[in-house]
Amino acid sequence: MRPSIIEKLDVEIKKGIISEIQVVYLMAQVRKILEIDDSDKYKHLKFYCDWALHSRLTNSIAQKILKQFDEANVILKNHIEIGSLPTDLRNQIEKISSMNLLKEELSSFLEQNGLPGINESLDDWTRFLKLYAHIIEDCPLEMQASNTNAGIQKVTVKVQLGDRVRDHQYYKISWVILNKDKKIGEIFVINSFYDGYKT
Repeated sequence: MRPSIIEKLDVEIKKGIISEIQVVYLMAQVRKILEIDDSDKYKHLKFYCDWALHSRLTNSIAQKILKQFDEANVILKNHIEIGSLPTDLRNQIEKISSMNLLKEELSSFLEQNGLPGINESLDDWTRFLKLYAHIIEDCPLEMQASNTNAGIQKVTVKVQLGDRVRDHQYYKISWVILNKDKKIGEIFVINSFYDGYKT
């Protein structure tokens, strides 16, 4: 089964990942391999695969991410800029919001399995990221009800297309934080990719 999945992934990646359907397919197949291998090596990649395939997540990695957002939220609610967060926390929030852990582990997984990379150019990665973000959009990471000390209830990703400038499509990925008191906060990242093929 594993060799067959690798072969299918190889074919799909070589076509170029340009649609949400391809991203869902890729993440589902990667998830199958992770399950077959039964290894903790790619725990963040497994989380991102699960997120693409579920309507909401409450698992342990989701709780870890939410805990970091909760820590940052306590500080940011006091009108402190994200750049003023403690260095370790700021770095973690930046890694999460830019989805660098997904990039790192997916790249490593593909390389380890002799598959072509999808981030061979910055445009390939940022296009993939936009497609992935559309898939997880409105699929919240929810704080477990048993965590009564948390100030946040859930975090939801939103994607907003921006302008096209000189054949580059800009987009914004927002991490919308819903507090238990129903107040909303936001952390966002802006990216672009070459889209000169569009008419």
